Amino acid sequence: MNVTEICCLDEVLKYLTNNGPVCECPLPCNSVHYNEKVSRALLPRTHPGKTSALKLNVFYASLERHVYEYRPKFDFPEFLSYLGNMLGLWLGLSLVAVFELFENLLLCAKYLAKSEFLCINQQAQKSTST
Repeated sequence: MNVTEICCLDEVLKYLTNNGPVCECPLPCNSVHYNEKVSRALLPRTHPGKTSALKLNVFYASLERHVYEYRPKFDFPEFLSYLGNMLGLWLGLSLVAVFELFENLLLCAKYLAKSEFLCINQQAQKSTST
């Protein structure tokens, strides 16, 4: 690489950073990556009049394969299940809050009725004593 190519690459990277990619390309279906490693050794000398053969051994560093899948986070049935779970959770919490409010109102009404009953009893006792 020379200075002109580096400057061109910098301009392209700046353009992509500011404007985003030119096309929305999907992930490739297949990709192959070879991690090559070259080694060498001297071939034995051949005697005059004899032909030599070349033997090549290829060794793989690893037989490990990586498979990347591009798929949506939720399929439609999973999305409906997730939505139903969330709706059930929030609806259940809302109903608990409504029943708690109803219980507190009943307790307040019971307390007010009891205190009113006590006030009436006390007034009745004062009027009968006098």
